[in-house]
Amino acid sequence: MKKLKADKVIYVSGNHDYRSTGYLLFRRLFPFLQITDIEDIVIVIVSSARPDRDDGEVGHRQNLWLESALAKHQDKLKIVAIHHHIIPVPERVLIKSLS
Repeated sequence: MKKLKADKVIYVSGNHDYRSTGYLLFRRLFPFLQITDIEDIVIVIVSSARPDRDDGEVGHRQNLWLESALAKHQDKLKIVAIHHHIIPVPERVLIKSLS
């Protein structure tokens, strides 16, 4: 990561980072801010990863927090970063229903 030529690097954890309490190590090695303000842009990170699960979700409290965070930055371009799909991939849903 040190070889990246960027002013800022933003890390988003995923489901594999959360395996076997890996999220504790991730937080220690990759400290990040949930909200990064860069001039006229705000980047908001929402964690969808859940410990020891392949699928992810954004919970009700996270949605409330996100709504509030975005409302505070009315005059900026907003980017929301998340690891998992926002809506299920159709083939995945079909496969799950067939099994």
